[in-house]
Amino acid sequence: MVSSDRHPEPERPHALLDAILDRLIPADEAPGALDLELGPSVRSRVPELDNLLDRLGSFTSLPLKEQEDTLRRLDDEEDPTFQALVMTVHELYYADSRAWPAIGYARHVPGT
Repeated sequence: MVSSDRHPEPERPHALLDAILDRLIPADEAPGALDLELGPSVRSRVPELDNLLDRLGSFTSLPLKEQEDTLRRLDDEEDPTFQALVMTVHELYYADSRAWPAIGYARHVPGT
């Protein structure tokens, strides 16, 4: 028998950043930014990230289309913190060898 007074799971501490990472580079055949666990590295490299996240406080409760529209608006407005976030996410993502198949890159080591 399933209990009807089930308690909701507590929200993960970095759910907002995770949602943004998942929107910026979602998983498909290749892992997405969230799959590569880029959050901690992004946090340490993007100044003012907490201020941006504060401004986007209700982001995770929005439908996906509205999340994408919100990120597109920040991009159109050339928000400097959002620009730093996007650049950092892309740098970290494509520096990770697990993402290389997504762009057709194969490791070629001479002599092997």
